[in-house]
Amino acid sequence: MDKNAVKQWIHSQETQAVRLLQKLIQEKSVRGNESKAQAVIIEKCRELGMELDIWEIEKRR
Repeated sequence: MDKNAVKQWIHSQETQAVRLLQKLIQEKSVRGNESKAQAVIIEKCRELGMELDIWEIEKRR
């Protein structure tokens, strides 16, 4: 999905886009604790049929 496709989706699905952003903003997402916000994005990407390459980076000490 390219940038224009995302823009078209947002315009055609404004209510869903707002709900997605609200859900994302409600998740506590600070450095080292991003997993809940990432899960929101992963779920939506999968709903949109996107193929994902998910990997985790090593935590800093």
